[in-house]
Parts: sequence; structure tokens; C-alpha cells
Amino acid sequence: MKMTLLICLFCSAFILRAQEKYSDIQLGSKYTLEEIQAAVQKANWCGYYHESINFQLRFEDGAVVQLKNKAQVLSDGIQEDMNCFQNEFTASNNVYLISSQGWLLVPKKSQAFKSSKSN
Repeated sequence: MKMTLLICLFCSAFILRAQEKYSDIQLGSKYTLEEIQAAVQKANWCGYYHESINFQLRFEDGAVVQLKNKAQVLSDGIQEDMNCFQNEFTASNNVYLISSQGWLLVPKKSQAFKSSKSN
């Protein structure tokens, strides 16, 4: 019985590891590994996965996450629509942060517009 339980735990840990959406995480100065893992797992990356390269995400604290590429996603059994893969961009231009609720956010850039009216 103990052996069966141990085998089940090992298999479930392997399956959960295979379902991860990233291939590598380099920590920065603010977020823990667990915070980054949870936020990346919650997010929908359809359209960000690259056909052949690991798509790079940068965080405001210097952390870097490499999303899995198409071959890795498919071999790990992650169910994604074939339209979720792209081959144009290898890194995001956005800088991500993690909210207190654990969601990934991209801060909106404010722009000041000059009035076209002359006074």
C-alpha cells in the first residue's frame, strides 16, 4: 500500500511538472520562485508561445521567464490551440509585475498629450 501511494505521488509530481508553461526562471530581487511560478501558470499565453524559441518575459525586478516553445508545449501534453503559436517575436516588449492577488500585470504607460489649440 505504501509503495502504491509513493508511486502515485511520484507520477502526479511528474505530471504537474510537465504541465508547466515555462522552461526556465531566473529570479530577480523582489519575487520568490513560487510567486513567479504561480503567476505564470495562471496566465493565458496563447499567442505568446513561439514556434521554435523560448519566448522571454521580463519582470520589473529583473526576473526573466522563458516560456516553453511549441515542441515543448506539445510534448508535455499542454492542450493549446494551434493558433496559439507565433514565429515573429522572441521576447515581450512589456515589463511584467505580479499583483498582490498573484496575477501578472503590465503597467500602463501614461502619455501626456499637447493640446493642438493655441491660446
